[in-house]
Amino acid sequence: MELRKSETSDPLTMEEMTAQTFLFFVAGSETSSSVMGFSLYQLALNPDIQEKARTEMNEVMAQHDGKLTYEAVQDMKYLLQVMYETVRMYTVTPFLLRQAVSDYKVPNSNYVIQKGTTVIMPMDALHYDPDIYPDPQRFDPERFSTKETEKRHPMTFLGFGKGPRYFVAVDEFIETNVDPRRNIFKSVHFQKHCQ
Repeated sequence: MELRKSETSDPLTMEEMTAQTFLFFVAGSETSSSVMGFSLYQLALNPDIQEKARTEMNEVMAQHDGKLTYEAVQDMKYLLQVMYETVRMYTVTPFLLRQAVSDYKVPNSNYVIQKGTTVIMPMDALHYDPDIYPDPQRFDPERFSTKETEKRHPMTFLGFGKGPRYFVAVDEFIETNVDPRRNIFKSVHFQKHCQ
């Protein structure tokens, strides 16, 4: 198949394509529900962020005649920032495995990752690095504003992976997480319950 040809990595085998398809259906559901739950938790802890997201959603829906379209979802910039910050803080995949397709000299060192070496990238180590995300324990959707995102290297957020094994259903994932919030936000305000 032409789609399996790649300049940068080994082509996907039929078994890998089958596994990816299975993962798309099975893991996508769990991932969406986990991110939804964690984002609602954070919105309950941060009523100012919750109100800002609700206001934006209502305004965007009004601009799109109450229809949740792809364009409407893309216009919900702040809500998307909330989702990205949730994925940063509550990474569903604890690590990514990648195999070096060529020798790679690590900058500012004498270390070389040899072709064929499997590299493990721990997501929490990256997503909670205070040099990349100051005060990483704080929920701050502004980290994913265009201005802030442009300041960081593109490989500092790997919540959906990168490269040829990138999570191909990211748009579907986003819509799956926006649609329920739209219905919930209409009439429910979340708050932290203390005894």
